[in-house]
Amino acid sequence: MRVIAILFFIILFAVGASMFINQNSALSRVTSRAEILAEKKAEASMANEEAKALQKKVGTDTFIEEMARNQLGMVKSGETILTRKINKSEFMPGAHRFGKSHIISKFQIRSHRKSRGNTRHANAGGL
Repeated sequence: MRVIAILFFIILFAVGASMFINQNSALSRVTSRAEILAEKKAEASMANEEAKALQKKVGTDTFIEEMARNQLGMVKSGETILTRKINKSEFMPGAHRFGKSHIISKFQIRSHRKSRGNTRHANAGGL
């Protein structure tokens, strides 16, 4: 009878330990998933704030000028533009070892005279 009681308690302990381990691993998975979702929520919140700020900025004269300059390459009349020539050796750092000489980058200055409008494209006429 004692042997049966001892075996019963050993089996009960093993089942209890197994349940504890399973619950602990499930809790660990849920906690990990909650942390990942919290990070995604923070990223989405930041993206939402950036989108709201951009929405407020769109349509203003400053935004339109910035887009005209950066996206369309437009400039105001009388401005001087500095452009940088990029050589192949800058893209291939070891090119000088293979017989190509390393040339220092030069700047090309383009001056734009007055045009009909306040802003004009570097290659095209006024607006």
